[in-house]
Amino acid sequence: METFNYPNAEKILGEKKIALRKGDGHIVLADCRASTDIRVWTTQSADGSFCFKVTGDGKSGYLSMEIPKVYYIQTGDYAVKADVVSEGVTKTVNMGKEGEAYVGVGANPPGKEASLIELRVMG
Repeated sequence: METFNYPNAEKILGEKKIALRKGDGHIVLADCRASTDIRVWTTQSADGSFCFKVTGDGKSGYLSMEIPKVYYIQTGDYAVKADVVSEGVTKTVNMGKEGEAYVGVGANPPGKEASLIELRVMG
């Protein structure tokens, strides 16, 4: 039976300090030089951001995760819904194609530190 656990999650946690948990395989961590379908800006990354590639037909995708200290999210050719948690409160951010959202300390007015906990592609 398929568990939908993210492949190599332990290795990624050790190397990048982000937890990729479960998904349908249609949103995958990518090298930012190769894909910026979804880009998540965080002070957690030595490079400043993590990028994700959307696979399949691009009509749907799901990935649960925990990326701490997120302050900005950008989308490319896909509409995306992002769930962000700060101080125990979850907020859903909807972004269209070529969308963007400032969250947590990046919001106006600035909020508290926020963690990205889920991405969904909305076809």
